[in-house]
Amino acid sequence: MMVTEATFTITPSVEALAARPYAAVLTREDEDYVFRIPELPGLVTGGATLEEAYAMLKDAKRAWIATALELGWPIPEPRGEGASRKSGRFSVRVAPAIHTALTEEAERQGVSLNDLVSSALAIVAARGFDQAVRNGAPQPVHVRSAAS
Repeated sequence: MMVTEATFTITPSVEALAARPYAAVLTREDEDYVFRIPELPGLVTGGATLEEAYAMLKDAKRAWIATALELGWPIPEPRGEGASRKSGRFSVRVAPAIHTALTEEAERQGVSLNDLVSSALAIVAARGFDQAVRNGAPQPVHVRSAAS
């Protein structure tokens, strides 16, 4: 009896690779919604509506992965749940007047203070910090003591 060894390389399908949890970065550029996936260099897509941009993102991710497989490029791993991944929690101190104004606005809208602030931060992040500053958002102020 003759035993033959064989080595197989199993390549996951494009769909399986595209289903991996890549984090997409959403920005507004002019009137369009634009998505990028930092782990997949050059992947930039968008659309006039958020729904259109998301559909384009799914197609672009599959196309990027299919092309990479055809060309023999390595498929980058999604950023893991490790130390580089943020928990979604942080603490911030604000002036009492800002705290009061935010609390009153949250009550007026019938939402929690956390939901109001999270939504506001998401809007600023989606539009880009530079654009937010150009549109009148305050810039951080760094205060130094007289001794420094």
